Amino acid sequence: MKITDTADAACYSYSDYFTIGEVCGFIVTNPHDGSTWMNNEERSILWDPSGGSGTVKIELYLGATPLCTIISSTANDGSHLWLVNDCGGGFSSEYRVKITDTADTTCTVFSEPFTIGAACGFVITNPYSSSVWANGEERTILWEPSGGSGTVQIDLFKGATLLCTISASTANDGAYEWIADDCGGGFSSEYRVKITDTADANCYEYSDLFTIGAACTFEITNPHVGSSWSNGEGRSILWDATGGSGTVRIELYHGAVALCTINTSTANDGSYQWIVNDCGGGVSSEYRVKITDTDDANCYSYSDYFTIGEACGFTITNPYSASIWRNGESRTVLWEASGGSGSVKIDLYEAATFLCNIDPSTPNDGSYSWSVDDCGNGYSAEYRVKITDVADSTCYAYSDLFTIGEACGITITNPYSASIWSVGENRTIMWSPTGGSGTVKIELYHTATYLCDIIASTANDGFYQWSVSDCGVGTSSEFEVKITDSVDTSCYEYSDNFTINAP
Repeated sequence: MKITDTADAACYSYSDYFTIGEVCGFIVTNPHDGSTWMNNEERSILWDPSGGSGTVKIELYLGATPLCTIISSTANDGSHLWLVNDCGGGFSSEYRVKITDTADTTCTVFSEPFTIGAACGFVITNPYSSSVWANGEERTILWEPSGGSGTVQIDLFKGATLLCTISASTANDGAYEWIADDCGGGFSSEYRVKITDTADANCYEYSDLFTIGAACTFEITNPHVGSSWSNGEGRSILWDATGGSGTVRIELYHGAVALCTINTSTANDGSYQWIVNDCGGGVSSEYRVKITDTDDANCYSYSDYFTIGEACGFTITNPYSASIWRNGESRTVLWEASGGSGSVKIDLYEAATFLCNIDPSTPNDGSYSWSVDDCGNGYSAEYRVKITDVADSTCYAYSDLFTIGEACGITITNPYSASIWSVGENRTIMWSPTGGSGTVKIELYHTATYLCDIIASTANDGFYQWSVSDCGVGTSSEFEVKITDSVDTSCYEYSDNFTINAP
């Protein structure tokens, strides 16, 4: 600008150089209210330049207190890349950026308050790679926060696909209680949890891949109440599994006390073959099996109480191979027992065919009084008694084959006391049979002394044609015929004394 005296043109002066332009004004757009920046992050300070000179100064304030100059002069182009530094102010949400025109200190503006804190980071510790969670279970998502704002968003992903938001905003305190929900993703081992700082979308972390499946449960069906197992036996532990991981741990308990691990990890397929071992607990009815999911200690089940004791076995001593029992007789079934439970079942068989149950449960005391009954099967020499432990159907024994039939009786009607038979004649020996087997043996006696077999075996039909022989004795009136049941030698009869004449 030049000023000149109007009466003296030689009297004038110039001012300093100065600027005439658009009125200076700035609007800071970044950082803004809600921004959370971390020390050592690269962040862009942004503003809309309006008028002013070609350069600006940028400063950092905490509230109304200047902390440091970010840059003393930078182009007034609306952007400055800053390596964030809180200039010793520490974590706070009261920071402000101040931008001032370097040529006009009256041209200045502050940003909205924003946050500077420790560098944001997360380490998710739960779920982890082998976690198996089930829909409806209450589970705790755990993470270790570093820096960041006071809240986080938690999302569920399947692979790289977002399924749902678990929580849009929860305290960044390292733990969140979640009712597990696969959000329609179905059973899979490719789920991931993502945690993101709500104020900084660039600050996030994914968990390991983990599994969500059906709710984990077990129902142990064997051993069951009444099971009696013995050391050294091969037994099947059986269970019905729902959900859970692919493997389980099986343990043996005595009451509430853990005795030993049967298997640390076996397939969760519902069956495990175990060589029974009481693990030092001794004979007791207080044993239990516990099955636990190897990936979820909260998913377990106990079996019913059952017995482990001496190996179960029976030896039946009566009836035996020569026994002949009659319907309606009172007979004693006898056996020697080792181990087993306190009661047995007794059945009647013919050979391999089940006929009837003699008693469904009687004390395992080695003796049972039975009113003999062939169960409608009739006379046979192939009956067997079977004894079975009521708590262990694999522990049983059969008796020897023996006979049950109608009470045996023989009444000889011919020869009789007045009979006189001659050697070489054909005579009919006659008798009335009752019960007994289907065949008899016929012998000739003299004065109570056996002479010879008339026939070793013939039908028990009441008569036999005999070509009379005195078996070398000669004429005598003291001959007897003896008829004996072929199966039951205790069933026999002698005829009256009669006469045989020599030729």
